Amino acid sequence: MVEKVTDGKALPPEVCKEIVSKTDGVPLFVEELTKMVLESGLLREEDGRYVGRTAVRPSPRWPFPPHCRIR
Repeated sequence: MVEKVTDGKALPPEVCKEIVSKTDGVPLFVEELTKMVLESGLLREEDGRYVGRTAVRPSPRWPFPPHCRIR
């Protein structure tokens, strides 16, 4: 599901794990959160995949403020 949104480009494993955790694997939420992560500027494309601009450390606020939480 994530790679469909990223056009087949892999995300860092910790980012995928956080997306699945935050969305409980609900497809619509996975798609929307993946889009939010890509638009957040936390990642950049490199060699056909996405990598963190800096060390990606998911937090309760990652990548959006608390009032935007899915859960």
